[in-house]
Formats: sequence, structure tokens, C-alpha cells
Amino acid sequence: MSLNYNQRVYKYLRSNNGSTIEEIYNGLGGSVPIGDIEHVVKVGVNDGFLRVHNNKVYLKQVFDTPRKIPESGFWIYEKVRREAQQVTREGELPVNYLNPVVDNTVHRGQGFAGTCVGQTGAEMLDILHQMTLDDKPTPGDWANVQRNVIYDDRNPNSTYYDILLPMSYSAADIYETSRNIGHVTYPSGSYIDYAMLAAKTEGCCRDWQWYCSKDGKTKFYEPYPDIDPETGETAAETKKKHKIGAFARVTSLEGIKRAVYENGCVVAAFLVYANYEGGKHDGVFPAPKGGEIGSHAVLIVGWKGNTLIVLNSWWDEKWPKLNYISETYYSRAKQGFFTPLEPNLVKFAKSLYRHITFYVNLEADVYIDGDKIGTTKDGKIGAELEVGKRYTVKARCVSTGEIIETPFTVNEDTTQFRFVFYEKPDDGGDGGDDFDYDSIANRLIKKFQDLMDKLRRIFGGG
Repeated sequence: MSLNYNQRVYKYLRSNNGSTIEEIYNGLGGSVPIGDIEHVVKVGVNDGFLRVHNNKVYLKQVFDTPRKIPESGFWIYEKVRREAQQVTREGELPVNYLNPVVDNTVHRGQGFAGTCVGQTGAEMLDILHQMTLDDKPTPGDWANVQRNVIYDDRNPNSTYYDILLPMSYSAADIYETSRNIGHVTYPSGSYIDYAMLAAKTEGCCRDWQWYCSKDGKTKFYEPYPDIDPETGETAAETKKKHKIGAFARVTSLEGIKRAVYENGCVVAAFLVYANYEGGKHDGVFPAPKGGEIGSHAVLIVGWKGNTLIVLNSWWDEKWPKLNYISETYYSRAKQGFFTPLEPNLVKFAKSLYRHITFYVNLEADVYIDGDKIGTTKDGKIGAELEVGKRYTVKARCVSTGEIIETPFTVNEDTTQFRFVFYEKPDDGGDGGDDFDYDSIANRLIKKFQDLMDKLRRIFGGG
């Protein structure tokens, strides 16, 4: 079914937020008349979905493009806990719960930038910081929080950002690192599994070392201001000190509650629907109505019955700090959930899973049981796979489209798997095909002959 004019304009803005009417018209190839674009924008502004500033049209929140989080490739929290046969806190879960350290974290605002994944990853680190260190913000720290600071010297077009608490972690750091890990090429947005990998493998600096732009157009692709004037420590040096040890995928509502209770929080991704603005006054995500307009990341920090309590990064749109997601909304809109794993469960996870490194000689997308786990970086990509389980693994060469697919069973001592695509030699610039097919055939024949020789020796053949 083809998209109507309204849907085309909104789809274009999700990837090109901050465009003029003329840019939208040209970007849509003239398929929507300028008069109709102007009408869509006028209605969008009146309904609260769009904002116009300096003749540029902005989505009030830029959502991520929905993407299925792979079911394979991660530790599964519920399975690891069953294996451990123990809990850190005895007894049943309470009917209602809210992580008490939430009061020591700042209400974040992503503005018109699609950095919800970065904001949520940084919120996770804020929560873990407060749970593990005696570093509560002082009244002076709270007094120094500033919103929508303009910094003209950094960019001639200006940008604005928030000055948060001194212990707050950088959303821009998690956001940019996650995009690099996941090879995300959309102009805006990222994904929570890549954010968890960023926090585990690369770490995160403080917010004041790498400000997060909120204008939806300008981004700081590298640490800024970067260096701590008191210690001389760079953002890169700070990152190394602040990592999570491990994380696991959560697959059930009960698992989410247990993970929040024991680990502090759960990073979540949900679909967002056209009527989402209806929840801004009380923070309750309304029952889905209208079409899906994207994906959004939030941090689950508690529950009331089966309603989840989340931290949301919509300060600028006047949403309260704590928002609520009903069981109905959860069931329909869920996309993926991850929790930082408590240290005493890591040893059990390692007994159930093996970290498998997939090596590929050419850049390739790698799939496990049909789910894309990512694109190789420096010729490899890793995944956590269950011991004894049989998977179907596939690699698709980015440059040629060639596909290699094969069954793969993880054993106790399995650590790697290799895909090898044939590389076409340089044709010397004459355009001819110098690929040595005879050489390939000869190598295959030689391997077959060697195998037959071994079989003859084993079974005593002539």
C-alpha cells in the first residue's frame, strides 16, 4: 500500500530532521506538491507533532527506525538465573517497586535530536553509578544544572545542550560509539543492543566532557570540551574507567521486574504510535492508536503491578521524569530489553554460553537463525551462543551479495567460525576477467584426492 502525503513527509523528516519546505519537496522527488507539504506542516504544528524554527521543519522527537533485536547472540537473563538457582534478594518480588536512586539522577532532554538510545544508555550508567558509589549530587550540583545552553563558538549555526550533574554520563558518547559499533548510517538514531556493547567494550565519559547537541541537526562527533581542566584527563581516558562488566537480554515481563530489582534497571526499546503525545501530561503512554511512527528507547526503573515505570528523555516536550507503560502497551510495542548483569551470575552465564568470533575475509553481514547480528568490523564479529545448541549461520558479502549459509553447533571448546568468500583478483585495469577458475577447480580436486587417500589408509583400501 502506497504512503499518503502526510506519511511521506513524516518519513522524510525522520531521516532529515530540520529541513525547509523546499528541501522536503526536492527530497521527495516532487511527488508531493509544495502546497500539500505546507498543509501537512501546518496541521502537524497545530497538532503538536512538528515545530518550525528559522524556516526549518522539525519533528518534536526523532524516533529510531524500528528494527528487530536479534533473538540469538546474547546471554538470556532468565536462563542464566535458572541455571544459578539463586537470587541476590530472597523472597517474592513486591507488588510495586521503584529504584530509590532515581532521585539522584537528572531528568534528561534529547530536544529535537534522535539520541534516545544514547540518553537511555547514559541513564543506565547514572543509575549504576549511584548504586555502587557514595557520590550523591549536592544542592550546589543541582543548582548548576542548566538547560538549552547556546554555544556559538563551536558551530557558526549554533547548537544547544544541557549542563547536567557533574557525575552524569555522556549520551553523545554512548550514541556515537553505538552507531560506530552497529555501522548505523541513518542520519539519526541507533539501537539498544549496540548501546549495551558500547558500554561494555568502550565505556563512557562524563557528560561535561562530551556535550550532546539537542537541535536535531548539529552533532558533536568527537568529545567536546574533552579535557578535564583540573586533572588533564581526556574523555578517552575517562571512558576506560567506566564500563559495565556484562549484560544479558531479558525476554519476559517477570524477568524485567527481577532484573530491575536485582540489577537496578533495564534498557528497553518500544514502538511509538501516532497518538503518543496524548500521554505527556501524566506521563502515561496511551493505548496505541494510529500508525507506528518509529522506535524509542527508555530505561525501566520500577513497576506498579504490571505497569512499568521508565525514565524518559523528553524533558523538552514537558513529559515528566517518570513515565508509565501498561502491560497492554508492553505486549504490543515491545522490541527488546537488556540489563547489566550482576557479577555473581556471570560465571553461570559463561558455563551456558561461549563467545564465538566469526571471521570473514570480506566485509559481510552475519546472521544467526535468520536474525542479523551485525556487520563485520576489521574482519570479525562476535556473538554469545548456547553450548550444545544447533544454529544456522549465514554471511552475506556486502560487496558482491554472495551468501554462505551452514548449520553450526556450539561445543564446549568452540571459540570461532570462519567464512571465506572468494576474492576476485585485480584484472590489471583492462576490464577483463582474470579470475582463475581452473586454479579453484584444481584446489578442490586436490582436497578431494587428499580426503580419499586418508579414507583408504583408515579402512585399508588399495
